[in-house]
Amino acid sequence: YKAVTDDESRYIPLGTSSNPALSEAGSEKFQKEIQQALTQFQQNHLHAALDSISLALKLNPNSAYAWKMAAALHMGLKQSDEAIAAARKAVSLAPDDSRATMLLGGMLWQAGKHDEAVSLWRDFVKRNPNDPKGHAALASALEGEKKYAEAVPEFQAAYQPDPKHWGLGIVLGNAQVKAGDKTAAVSTFEKVVSQNPTPEVKNTAGYYMADASLNLPEAERWAIQAVEAQEAKTTKITLDSLSKDDLRQMPLLAAYWDTLGWVYFREGKLEQARKYEAASFALDQEAVVVDHMGQIDAKLGRRDNAVREEAAALSLPWPVDPMEGVPSSSGFFRKLDKKFDPKASGPHGRLSRLAGTKANFRSALDTAGDSVSASRTFSISRAGLNPGTADFYVLLSTGATQAEVKFISGAESLRGATHRLAAVNYYLLFPGKGPVKVVRRGALTCSKVLPSCDFVLYPSDTAPNLMQ
Repeated sequence: YKAVTDDESRYIPLGTSSNPALSEAGSEKFQKEIQQALTQFQQNHLHAALDSISLALKLNPNSAYAWKMAAALHMGLKQSDEAIAAARKAVSLAPDDSRATMLLGGMLWQAGKHDEAVSLWRDFVKRNPNDPKGHAALASALEGEKKYAEAVPEFQAAYQPDPKHWGLGIVLGNAQVKAGDKTAAVSTFEKVVSQNPTPEVKNTAGYYMADASLNLPEAERWAIQAVEAQEAKTTKITLDSLSKDDLRQMPLLAAYWDTLGWVYFREGKLEQARKYEAASFALDQEAVVVDHMGQIDAKLGRRDNAVREEAAALSLPWPVDPMEGVPSSSGFFRKLDKKFDPKASGPHGRLSRLAGTKANFRSALDTAGDSVSASRTFSISRAGLNPGTADFYVLLSTGATQAEVKFISGAESLRGATHRLAAVNYYLLFPGKGPVKVVRRGALTCSKVLPSCDFVLYPSDTAPNLMQ
C-alpha cells in the first residue's frame, strides 16, 4: 500500500501553490473540494478524500486533475478497475499530460495489461517526442517485455537531454548489455560516472559492470572509491550526537560492501569477496547479498554453507530489480520459485543442485527463516535484571575491543544492561583495513521464566524510522 501511494504521490502535487486544479474552470465550491481532498490525502484519509473528489467531479466533470486524483485514491484503496477507469478519463481529457499518461500506463502494467500500456506510451511519445518521461516509461516497459534492442533508443532519448539524471544512464547501460552491445554499455557506464562522480553513482555503475563482467578493473576501482568514501563518512558517527542521517548510512554501507564483494567474485578473488559479502549481510540482511554468499561458498567448496545461504536467500523478500523494467502486477517484490529444480537458474536452482535431493532442499528451506532471525539475536545473562523490554543503540568501531552502547527507551530497570551488551560479540568482521563505524539499534527482552535475555538487532533499513 505504502509503495503504491508513495509512487502515485509523485504525479499529484500535494501543495496548494502549484495546484493545477485552481487554473481549471470551476466554481469556488469545486476548488474548495479539491483543497479538502488534498488535505485528506496528505492525512492518509483516503476514503474521505475520494468523497471530496467525487463531489468536485460532479461540479466539474471535465477536470483532468480531479480524475488523476480519483485514480490515485482508488489505487491507494486497492480498487484497481476504478483506478484505471478514472485514469482513462484523465487521459481522454488531457492526452498530452505526461502525468496522466504515466499514471494510466503504470496502472495498466501492474494490472497485467502490458500490450495496452506499451501502446499508450508509444502513442504518447509520437505526439510528444521531446518528453523524456514518456521515452523512459516506454523503455522500461519494453525492457520488462525483454525487448532490449527496442528499449535502448527509448532510454537514449530519455537520458541524452539530461545526463545528470544518472539513473537513466545506468538503465541505458544495462539495456545495452542485455541487447548484446557490451562496448556501448561500457561507454555509457563510463560516461555516467565521469559526469556524476559521486560514491552512489560509482557504486551503482560498478555493480552492473561487474554483474555483466565488463571492464572489471574499472568496476573494482569505482567500487573501492565508493566504499572508502562511505566508510570515511561513518567515522564521524557518535552515540551522543546520533541522527537519522547517521542511521541511513548503514544500508548504504552494506550496499557498497556488497558491490565490492561482487566485483571481487567476478574477478575470482573469492576470499576477499566472501569477507565483503559477509559483512554486508551482517549489517543489512538482503536476499541478493546472501545469494552472493552462497555462490561464493559454492565456488570455494563450502557446500554446507552454500546450502544454508541459498535457502536464506529464498526465505527473504526479494525486491524487484530496478534494471528489470516496470514492476509487474505482483507488486514490488519478486515471487521466487521455491520448487526443487536442479536445471533452473536463480537461487532455487542453485539450492536444488547443492542440496541434491528434494528432501534436503525442503529441509534447508524449512529451517532458513529461523536461521536468519537467529543471526540477529544475541543472549546475555539475566542475573540482576528485571523482566521487561528496552531499546539500545550499539556502535561498533574498527580497533575497539568492545562496543559502545546507549539506552534509548523502554524499561528503566534494563538500563543497567549496557555493560553486558557492550561485551557481546556481534560477529561483524570489518572487511577492509580502513577505519569505519557501524551503528545498530536493537531490542532487549528479558523474561522471568528464562535464564537469559535476548537482544535482537533491527534490520538497518528500519532503524531510521524508529528514531523519534
